[in-house]
Amino acid sequence: MMGLRPEGTKLFKGKIKTLCLTTTLHYYRPPKSGDDLEQTVMITSNGYVKVHRRVSNGWKREKSYDFNIKNVRVITEERKMPSGQTVRILNRIRRYFAETHLGCYICDSSGEWQLELTNTEGDIFLFDGFFDDYRESLSRTSNLIRAATGLKYFLGFCDDNQ
Repeated sequence: MMGLRPEGTKLFKGKIKTLCLTTTLHYYRPPKSGDDLEQTVMITSNGYVKVHRRVSNGWKREKSYDFNIKNVRVITEERKMPSGQTVRILNRIRRYFAETHLGCYICDSSGEWQLELTNTEGDIFLFDGFFDDYRESLSRTSNLIRAATGLKYFLGFCDDNQ
């Protein structure tokens, strides 16, 4: 279960080269067709955005009552952001994770997120949290990324819009 961080978790240092955010959702109902099950969004310092989505095609009961993996489609797309927007997003993320330890938070979550930040020196910093752990700064950051990339379906750190 995510949210439990070892004492040695480091705050981010340096300048962000790549940001990779993976959000995995947990449904308390069978997922409907079009529901995102998992998203991975990578943003590079030169403004490229790559999105990898696992989207449900609906839920069908199998003999084991498990989700039928055949009903998942994968969507991948790439786009370029204006450099000013890229700098704004990466600076906001850098400031937040250079100053904030998220601490331990355990809940009956609707999903989890994992963030991997790589700085220009090649050091990797890992952070994780729960999708419904509402933090205003992370919510504003998610909205900023949605607006800058045009990805209306972007899940981000939390989604107070849906």
